[in-house]
Amino acid sequence: TKSLILSLEDTDATPTPWIHWLLFNIPPTVKTVNQNQIPEGATEGLANNKSFGYEGPCPKYFSGTHHYLFTLVALNTVLDIPKESDKTVVFEKMQGHILATAQLVGLCNADKFSL
Repeated sequence: TKSLILSLEDTDATPTPWIHWLLFNIPPTVKTVNQNQIPEGATEGLANNKSFGYEGPCPKYFSGTHHYLFTLVALNTVLDIPKESDKTVVFEKMQGHILATAQLVGLCNADKFSL
């Protein structure tokens, strides 16, 4: 493994799923990723609102139950893309380089979040 990608996506957002956080080129030696902290050597991509930064689950402006998909992807390369890249660019460039993928779904209803 040469690098990792981590994304946090609200799959129930409308009109399309919403990226709450996107990190790429995470060194494979990184063992922990804390909310709103970019691991040393990693690059933060653009979220859906075309801005950088962590937007955690359960924002105050939604209703109903939302599913949050945490996706971790191991790659056999380091992506040579600008930090302003969004999910579309990152996911396109990782094709053909995926070694493994892991996913975890969290649920949020109003202000309660559970894995």
